[in-house]
Amino acid sequence: MKGVDAIAKIRARTPNANIIILTIYDTDEDIYRGLHAGGRGYVLKDTTVG
Repeated sequence: MKGVDAIAKIRARTPNANIIILTIYDTDEDIYRGLHAGGRGYVLKDTTVG
């Protein structure tokens, strides 16, 4: 199962779930799909704290 599918399934069962996407994919299309599926935000894996 892909992450976007998992997000949609989780949100279907638990509509109030707050899901943050941790990903290496940084294209607008990938980010849009995750957020459209129900993700509340995303963090790129190569993001530095600072």
